[in-house]
Amino acid sequence: ARNNIAFALKQAGRLEEAIVAYTEILNQRAVGLGPNHPDTLVSRSNLASALEESGRVSEGIRILESVVRGAVRTLGSDDPHTLNAKALLAVAHQTAGDVGLAREFLREVYTARESALGPLHPRSLSVRGDYAGACRAAGDLPACVETGLGGALRETGALPDGEAGRQHAELLQKSGKLVEAL
Repeated sequence: ARNNIAFALKQAGRLEEAIVAYTEILNQRAVGLGPNHPDTLVSRSNLASALEESGRVSEGIRILESVVRGAVRTLGSDDPHTLNAKALLAVAHQTAGDVGLAREFLREVYTARESALGPLHPRSLSVRGDYAGACRAAGDLPACVETGLGGALRETGALPDGEAGRQHAELLQKSGKLVEAL
């Protein structure tokens, strides 16, 4: 219930109150469950998200780095919760302007997710889209097209190789930009 209240405060833009609430929840869980318990790690991620949203991106990044370390230690590097934490850290780095590091983390996450879930699984496609966005932010449009939905479709055989595949991938990219613009 307290987590729902903190979330509602964050959604309402009452970020400082949300940060206080998330900090209290985190402290309680760290003492009761331990610092690397999955629920404690989620609480740290929630706090980091609120900090980032309030403009305190570097604090959020430091917390997310500890979440990733704890998740790797407790759950393993390919656990879905660990991969989620790495993806959140990547997006935070991109927000902070470190697109290169964001791309590195996102590529690692989408490779692991595709290996475990397949390239067309919604979670694989979601992080692939985040990676494509980081490539776009870096000005690397060929990588953006190659790793976006067109890349996933090509890898599964649903999109042909060669010129026809390139044209399909470009159309998918343009469609995605149109949807973003709407």
